[in-house]
Amino acid sequence: MAAGLPRGRGLSRQLTGAEGRRAAGLTARTAALLLDSGQSTHAAVAAVERLNELLGTRFTLLPTWSQVTLADANGTVAAVQAIRPVVVHMGRATLIQRRLSATSSLSLDELEDLLEKAEAQPSSPTWMFALAAGLGASLLALIFGAHHPPSVALVFAAAGAGGLARRALAERTTAVTQTFAAALIGGLVGALAVHLGWTGTARLVAVCPGMVLVPGPQVLNGAVEIAGHRHDMGLARLADAALTILAISAGIVGGLVIGGTGLPLTATTDTIPLWLDVIAAAVLALCYPVYFSMPIRTFGWAFLAGGLAHAAHWVALTWWHWNAPASSLLACLVVSGLLTPVCRSRHIPFAGAGFAAVVALVPGVYLFRAAAGTLNLVGERTRKRYWRRRRVTWPRPSSLCWRWQSDWWYPTGYGSTSLDRTFGAPGSHSLPAGACRADIPPTASHVLAGPEVPTGRTSPAPANLTPWHIRRRRSGARIQDRPAVMFRGR
Repeated sequence: MAAGLPRGRGLSRQLTGAEGRRAAGLTARTAALLLDSGQSTHAAVAAVERLNELLGTRFTLLPTWSQVTLADANGTVAAVQAIRPVVVHMGRATLIQRRLSATSSLSLDELEDLLEKAEAQPSSPTWMFALAAGLGASLLALIFGAHHPPSVALVFAAAGAGGLARRALAERTTAVTQTFAAALIGGLVGALAVHLGWTGTARLVAVCPGMVLVPGPQVLNGAVEIAGHRHDMGLARLADAALTILAISAGIVGGLVIGGTGLPLTATTDTIPLWLDVIAAAVLALCYPVYFSMPIRTFGWAFLAGGLAHAAHWVALTWWHWNAPASSLLACLVVSGLLTPVCRSRHIPFAGAGFAAVVALVPGVYLFRAAAGTLNLVGERTRKRYWRRRRVTWPRPSSLCWRWQSDWWYPTGYGSTSLDRTFGAPGSHSLPAGACRADIPPTASHVLAGPEVPTGRTSPAPANLTPWHIRRRRSGARIQDRPAVMFRGR
């Protein structure tokens, strides 16, 4: 049984028949609600074990990405409940876990009332959600070294507009589409900053609204579940997080491209004072409980953990001259040592509080730059292939200069090629080199669409009449190695 859930007194009788089926349905519903709220699989399994003690049942939870299955002691499927664990609402999970740990007996009616109360828990108000999104992105810009007040204000406006867009699309589209729309707004506003001449902070204007969209709880829960040998759920969570990060990158880069600019692949971060780093990180950690709809009593622990984590990070990076990965590891160890016992005793979801404390240390900027660099590579390769193909496009006869040589017309510029050797040197009927079609007397009747025998010729045709490009294809030569041809207007 998981830590933090005390042992209870089970019912004196076993649930059978309709009562047993109802107990199985409510237990599956509890596990599904926990997973749908962003809680880990370990917490859902612990809740099912706690309900077994309180209700006198012997169910086993078998979770997958799309559903949870309850099996009884004989291995028979007792209940199945569909889930969609892509939304984070930590308030529901906290309410259920606190009630299960505080009670020593629980009836089926009480459990049903508890689930209905948890499902009725509202999310954070839209105005508060948008305000927290704008404030969090602005504080991230300060932590990353933004000292231009108009740029910080623009970050606030972009992230706030993204938060409003997510709430407006919440009932109409998927979570990935909502994230893409918010990131696209950030990219467009970043392009606006470039056009306004704020090139020094334009990167932060585009990136910081996307940083608050990174699905930290999914990443943390996925890593923890893989470490606990629940590879199916862990890999599914990480895959969903990767898809969300890809949508964020696409939105940011797409917005910048629409605005006629791009995301620089390299950039420097200015160092900020210790006091500013600690205060900004602590206030930033207060914004994430609003995103995750966590209870108000959890705000203080997030504030404390965020400030201490960034203090340790700043000291290790500036005073001790550690590198960035080692400094981030130290900060995460501080957060883990502080929040792990608190989250277990107070039943606070660790994924929400822990990620809020270290969100500024997540290398989301590198992921966005990687997406922009990949797009640049693909675009450069496509442009090169396009212009290479343009160079080898076969010329139209109307755009060529032709030369009279041994009663034959062929493009100028061939030099001493096989055609010269085949047809011989220019004879008495040759025109000056470079003579064009307009220089030929209108009485001459010749076919200009390739090396064909002109009308009235009585001498036998030369042996080799195969055009030069076909001969070179047959001989294995590259198309780019063809003789030079004079183009008009190119």
